[in-house]
Amino acid sequence: MSMKGKVVFVSGGSRGIGLATAIRFSREGCNIVITGKTSTTHPKLPGTIHSAAQECLDNGASGALAVPCDIRDEKQVVEAVAKAVERFGGIDVLLNNASAISLTPTTETDSKMFDLMNQINLRGTWLVTKYCIPHLIASAKRGRNPHVVNMCPPITLEPETIGGKTAYMMAKYGMSLQVLGHSVELKEHGVGVNGIWPMYPIWTAALKNRLGMEASWAMKPDIHADAIYTIVNQPSTEYTGNLTIDTAILASQGITDLTPYQIDPTRSAPSLEEARFGASKAHTFALPGKKVLLRPSTDLLARSRSSL
Repeated sequence: MSMKGKVVFVSGGSRGIGLATAIRFSREGCNIVITGKTSTTHPKLPGTIHSAAQECLDNGASGALAVPCDIRDEKQVVEAVAKAVERFGGIDVLLNNASAISLTPTTETDSKMFDLMNQINLRGTWLVTKYCIPHLIASAKRGRNPHVVNMCPPITLEPETIGGKTAYMMAKYGMSLQVLGHSVELKEHGVGVNGIWPMYPIWTAALKNRLGMEASWAMKPDIHADAIYTIVNQPSTEYTGNLTIDTAILASQGITDLTPYQIDPTRSAPSLEEARFGASKAHTFALPGKKVLLRPSTDLLARSRSSL
């Protein structure tokens, strides 16, 4: 099924994974709705919702709409969804990408950051999904194969996986629980709901500014964009309720050489012991049955070191 003309609603689409994924769908001729708080140039963060929308148009999007939206504000969410539907006539794909992160133990996590992560990751994702649901159901009725994809980890009760970043994992698991719950609620309507999580760190502004990680052994956002593209092209009535890992999704497409996705292809990727971030080694999920990728994307954000 062609993606051309489909409407993709992206929360947190100004940069990083959200922007890379928006560009990936732009190249298929989709209509892209970019939402986020950055409507004017930020001193520490590259890109705005307006520059992101222009990049989508430059990469082949049938249309692009930038909508300022703080997903903590219910009124703004309602207005953003309404503007998307007014412009493009509906919503076919929802990518819940907006997120806040602080990988700190409880004693080093202040209440303001705790509230921020739960307001954006948990509550914000729920609000955006809630107000998109009627339009996703309408998309299913029109046979447009609607999907919701949350950026969230597989759920594990292994203490070692949660410890050291308890507040963050609580907020992210809230998004994971929504995948499980919403997949049941929307199954009868033919809307697919899945979660995706990276095997390796992905080079974004959060990793650079908040976590202080090096770019050299991280992956480009393209790796997640390709995995999301694969999920959204699966039959929505069949592929739903999964908490997935990007590298496994790509492996299902025959892509196992991850070198093209590495920021520094000359450096060996970290071992799985180092890489698994919030995912149990024992976690399993259904793999996509439909092959839709011919080759890895490698240039969605050509300036990967700076355009985060």
